[in-house]
Amino acid sequence: MVLISSLMVTTQVSAAARDLTNQEREDYQQGLFALFDKNKNGRLSRQEFVDVVIENLFNDFDKNKDGKISKAEFFNHATNKKEAKQEYPVMDSEGKGHFTLKNIYRNKALIKDLEKEFGRLDRKKKGYVELKDLPDLTPNQR
Repeated sequence: MVLISSLMVTTQVSAAARDLTNQEREDYQQGLFALFDKNKNGRLSRQEFVDVVIENLFNDFDKNKDGKISKAEFFNHATNKKEAKQEYPVMDSEGKGHFTLKNIYRNKALIKDLEKEFGRLDRKKKGYVELKDLPDLTPNQR
């Protein structure tokens, strides 16, 4: 899905595109995790993971910050235009020319994909993930 595939792209381009020391990589990872860990308990529950991913992606797509993702905003952000063409009508199920967070939460396929990703990260089936469970999301080294 366009929203999910954008997660990795957005995360990787958000840091400076330069070589990072081990300490910088660790600091970056901890800062990124802190954004997700809203209750600051050092763990992400399934719901917390889903909510934070959706909210962060929504905010990244919503360039004009009006609380809606227009068709133009959606397509401008999408790296896979063919997939976006198929996905947009599902997201804008009411045909309004935009969709909101409410529409995203109604998209059962997207929620299931995010829950599946959470399950992949929660390999020990603890019901939460910690920083050590997440892949290295710092930008690629040159």
